[in-house]
Parts: sequence; C-alpha cells; structure tokens
Amino acid sequence: MKLVFYRGPGNLITKTIRTLTDGPYSHVELHFRDGSRFFSSGHGIYQGSHFLYDDKVYSRFWETISIPATKEEEKAVQRCALSRIGMPFDWRGMFGFLLPYFDRRRRAKYCSSIILDVLQSSLNMFPGIELKISPNGLYKLFSAQPAPSTRTTGSMADTIPTATELATQAQLRKLAAALGRPELKIPATVETEVKR
Repeated sequence: MKLVFYRGPGNLITKTIRTLTDGPYSHVELHFRDGSRFFSSGHGIYQGSHFLYDDKVYSRFWETISIPATKEEEKAVQRCALSRIGMPFDWRGMFGFLLPYFDRRRRAKYCSSIILDVLQSSLNMFPGIELKISPNGLYKLFSAQPAPSTRTTGSMADTIPTATELATQAQLRKLAAALGRPELKIPATVETEVKR
C-alpha cells in the first residue's frame, strides 16, 4: 500500500494549491497492491471520490511513500475507502483550508483530507491530526517520521514493519514539530509505522 503524490505540471488551481501550501504537491492518491486506487478529484472525468481497479502506471511526476501493512490491514483500509465512494469533491472545504476567511470547521472531502480520514478510521493512524490537510501537509506528516526499526526473528516477513507497530513518543514529538504545531497532543500509543 502506498501514497502517491502528484508534482507535475498543472493548471491555475494546482499551482495555487502548491503556492499556498508551500510545497510541490497538488494531489494525492492511495494505491493498493492489487492495482486498485482510491482518490478524490475536483476535475476531469472522475469528479468526487472513486475506487478504481485500473492498475494505473504513475509517471515521473508522481512520488511515492510506502505504508507497510499486512494484508488484513490493507483490506481494512480498502473497506473503509469503499464506504466513501461517491462523496462529492468538497471545493468549499478545500478553499476553506487554503483561504483563511472561508469556514474551516467543515469536514472536507478533497484528496488529502479523505485519504487521511480513511487511514485514521481504518488503522488509527495519526489520531488527533485534523482532516484539514493539504497534499503537502500529508506528505510532511508521513515523511517526518524516521525510518522504523525492524524486528529480527529470522523470518523475512518479520523484517517488514506493519502499520500497527507502535510509534515512540520521540517520533510523535518530531512529527508535531515538523507540522509546526509543538503544542499538538498525540497519544503515545499511536498505531503506525511508515517507511519511505
């Protein structure tokens, strides 16, 4: 399972997203081992939230962050994503995030917020982090954590950390600092491991 972030050419909206969120990414998708993907889009033929089995091949304009997970964990994420199919793309929520004078209390359903919602709901990843997050914020959230240590019980499978291994308090402090929110209180028992 992986997050795939778009950093290629774009239109005025994607350029605005990148500028206002201080980063190179304007879109993110959740890609699964079986070739399916989950995303929310505000333009093109796939507007709103979709779950497709199309084995999309991502070009050089996409960057990937792997989320090591067991098959059971990945299936839980897929079930959660399937429950969000058909939600319309939330332009008001996205602009509420980007522009300070829009309502920020709405539960947004744009690409990065719905993916964080799915990961929080299915794997309890990053509890306490608000769903008002940009693709660049989501990238920073995942890349802020150091590479996880691996178990060594002799089995090859045991060297791959799973999404339910507990993060340390030091990792959580680094995460809060990377988000620019050192006051953020995140429980020490967050069940997550992320590897780039």
